[in-house]
Amino acid sequence: PFRKHPFEISIRLLCLHPFFAPSCSLAKDLQKPSTKPHPLEKKMASPRAQVSIQLTSDQLQRLAKIPICSGKSVEFSHMSGNLAWVEETLTAMGWTKLCQISEPFVASAVRSFYASLKVSTGNTVVGYVKGTKITISEEYLVELLDCSNSGHCLSEFIPLEKQKLGIIGSLGTLCKRGLQVNELSAEKRLIQSIISNIITPRTGTHSSITARDGNLLFWAIQRHRVNLPAVILERMIVAKDLQESLPYGSLLTMIFKKLSVDLSGDVPMSTKEKIGLITLRRSHYL
Repeated sequence: PFRKHPFEISIRLLCLHPFFAPSCSLAKDLQKPSTKPHPLEKKMASPRAQVSIQLTSDQLQRLAKIPICSGKSVEFSHMSGNLAWVEETLTAMGWTKLCQISEPFVASAVRSFYASLKVSTGNTVVGYVKGTKITISEEYLVELLDCSNSGHCLSEFIPLEKQKLGIIGSLGTLCKRGLQVNELSAEKRLIQSIISNIITPRTGTHSSITARDGNLLFWAIQRHRVNLPAVILERMIVAKDLQESLPYGSLLTMIFKKLSVDLSGDVPMSTKEKIGLITLRRSHYL
């Protein structure tokens, strides 16, 4: 049904694809939002419109198979004793609100957003969900997550030797694969888990620390300010090439709802795992 060369798909044709069908009801798209959006949110969502998306049939198949990172949420009430330092660090970095999002994500809506994602001017991304244009900027994320949009970004590079000195305090034996999670103290392992599951979420094994996560861990331990909105947008932009897992499923679903996208007929995925007392004990953080 789909040709192998690039072609233009309207949102109507995209909705015929079985994977996107649950989130693309044309009847529902005609319904008016029932809630009045915040003034800033009015700027971020535009009226429903016909959307054109450039995808190949191979990209459609790959998009349907790419996992979505729901991430985790943190219960700060259990951060006591030695772990109080973790809460203090997350607060100092401005990551607390993002870490508390527990919204079950709607997979079809998240995939529709990434399928249509374009990079606009001023480090802003634009996508479409059920015909509604969704614009996410640093300004919007600053207000939504109560964080700063100044500081380090993912595009910066920190040499492995400097990373290890700043994170562990000694060079020791540098593994060719980079830093390993088992080299970290319990408190730093927990921050690393939060980074790889919430700040820049990814699927797969987390036993090795990627260069990207290592940078964030280094800055968090040193309490160097990070531009969280820029980090989120950079991670989204990387994901649009469909080479990595799709991040921020819960954050995006929360944004869609705030921008009055009607998701009432869609079945959300199960609630995210919480980093709470049971998880902390099971992972030997306590």
